[in-house]
Amino acid sequence: KTARPPPRPSAHPAANDPEVVIVPARDDLRRKALVNQGSADENMAQAIRRAQKAVESLSGEYDAIFAEQVASIVAAHNAFAASRSDQTRAALFRAAHDLRGSAATLGYALAGRMAQSLSRLVSLVEEPPASLVSAHVEALRAIAREKVKNPSDPVGSALAEELDLHAGKWIDPDEP
Repeated sequence: KTARPPPRPSAHPAANDPEVVIVPARDDLRRKALVNQGSADENMAQAIRRAQKAVESLSGEYDAIFAEQVASIVAAHNAFAASRSDQTRAALFRAAHDLRGSAATLGYALAGRMAQSLSRLVSLVEEPPASLVSAHVEALRAIAREKVKNPSDPVGSALAEELDLHAGKWIDPDEP
């Protein structure tokens, strides 16, 4: 057993406690710290440019991530269609809700509207009509297949509006 060197005196009271082991940093973090040069506005602008560059470097993966999320909805829908249980309903809701939350970031805002309508339908209607659930899923598959990213796409917007309208009739039948 090698002897430990005697502890160095420190200004912190716990550092002189024999039970405390001080582990020296392997790297001098001061070298890696952001050095602010210039005004706060210039520093902020530089930080924003770096963040935008980082997001752009990931954007090539967005279509694949979106496709995976749509595939999750399709799989959850197939399970729900085969066996309408609390578990399959929850899985379909989670898949739709996840897509609703990430669609705009991934560049598919229109799909986000459709996923929101689907998640509301599945969570708020005890027995949602199979045809309406399927229509939502097929619309999402079409958006993924055609890579419809324009939130103002006339066909996609009309479809999203219709799906939301029909889902709304089931969610709140008393609403005109």
